[in-house]
Amino acid sequence: MRSLIVFISIFFLITFHKASGQVYFNNHYKIGNSSTTPIDLIKWQDQFVVSFLNFNELGETQSGLAFIEPHENNLSLSIFDNIRIGFEGIFESNDTLHIFGKKFENGNSLLAHGFDLLTMNLAYMKEYSTFLDSSFPFAGTEFNKNMYRSYVDDVDGDLHREFGIIKLDLNGDQLWQNNYSTHFAQNSIGGLEIIRGGKLIVGSNIQDGFLDIAQTLKINENGEVIDSVFSEEELLDFTSKVYLTVIDSQVIVNAYNVKRELDKQPIRIDYYNEDLELINHSLIPSTESMRINPRKIQKGRGDYLFMLGSFIDFNGDTTYGYLSKIGLNGEIIWEHYYQHPDYLGEDFIYSIVGICEEENGDIYCLGSIFPITSQQEVWLFKLNNNGCFGTDSCDQEVILSTANLAQSSERISVFPNPTSNILNIQSISEIIKLEVFDFQGMLVLAKENFNRNGKLNVSSLSKGIYAVKAYHRNGSVSSSVFVKD
Repeated sequence: MRSLIVFISIFFLITFHKASGQVYFNNHYKIGNSSTTPIDLIKWQDQFVVSFLNFNELGETQSGLAFIEPHENNLSLSIFDNIRIGFEGIFESNDTLHIFGKKFENGNSLLAHGFDLLTMNLAYMKEYSTFLDSSFPFAGTEFNKNMYRSYVDDVDGDLHREFGIIKLDLNGDQLWQNNYSTHFAQNSIGGLEIIRGGKLIVGSNIQDGFLDIAQTLKINENGEVIDSVFSEEELLDFTSKVYLTVIDSQVIVNAYNVKRELDKQPIRIDYYNEDLELINHSLIPSTESMRINPRKIQKGRGDYLFMLGSFIDFNGDTTYGYLSKIGLNGEIIWEHYYQHPDYLGEDFIYSIVGICEEENGDIYCLGSIFPITSQQEVWLFKLNNNGCFGTDSCDQEVILSTANLAQSSERISVFPNPTSNILNIQSISEIIKLEVFDFQGMLVLAKENFNRNGKLNVSSLSKGIYAVKAYHRNGSVSSSVFVKD
């Protein structure tokens, strides 16, 4: 493992918007020179921890952690060579980040390690073996100072697939490990949660013959299955995941795409009680041409849940990040599609993969922006409890636009862009200092007492992409990117 601290001024574009005393941001980041796939988001102290997957300079797969302070315009990285961090594979406890994944070259091995967030040092590292030929880390949860981590376990050649759960203490020591639903030809896990009494609830998708169906299992503290139930409808196909969450430790919620006539493929949401009795269900419309691709469902702080993923308009060849808030009665409270103004059009793929909800209802969103012709980027933005960018209401389609930021002191305009000599910089509020960073994050130019509008001579800079960072008299910081010809 190696750690690398990187200030990515050149690899970000950051916008801010103030509303009712709250600061809303909309940032995107490039990490290194390869596409970066964000996995999970947690908040620790005043910064966000993002797990991700990308490639090193040799084209080898690696995972890492990005520590992002969105209001300070910086980011630091810890890179883990040859390690794949699993989905829901990070968990913080007492300033230790517990990480679950695997080494790429070890077929049926799993890996857990603790990462001391205060010292940035490795606290522990443990390896485990699964029962079949190759494994892949997946969902996890925590309860009573124990970690429950799941995985899929394959026979080589995709002849048979099972899922398993491993129980660990906070030192990474194994307490028990089991595989489940082993008599089915193919099965995979989509979610793992805890209900009252410390019982595990698992959402899985099963393929047996020509039948693709969802299964929910209840497992006791010793790893034994004590109850299970199958869905009333078939899944769209075996690749359709079964997403799971638990609300108030007692309402179990499954979500999955189902088969319907013609091009309809709605998302069915099932609500179960603790005894796995179906108490309600609803359908979220989704069609072949106007499709919601769920990535996750997540419980909220009240009697509601969030669904996040992608929305694809095949008629317009456009994708959006998708987020909806859904009540326990199955009704959609609000539903929005999101894009960044820097990346509009048909050549960009969006997805929202994780959220953190604050006590006041504000929502921090982790997503990805994938320009088809360029590298995939990490996307981090903040919304209010209406799913809007600082306003009381907004359209279903939300472009997290900077248009309304012209009245805010937290923005600068730079032109011409590209430029070969003089860069004009304009701001509504007074600028006390300007800094310019190159693509390595190195400070290459600085100027103080710039006032509101002025010119910056950049003729001495080499050709390339640069970021300019402005410090305002009112204490705010803004930034922009320009190209030097």
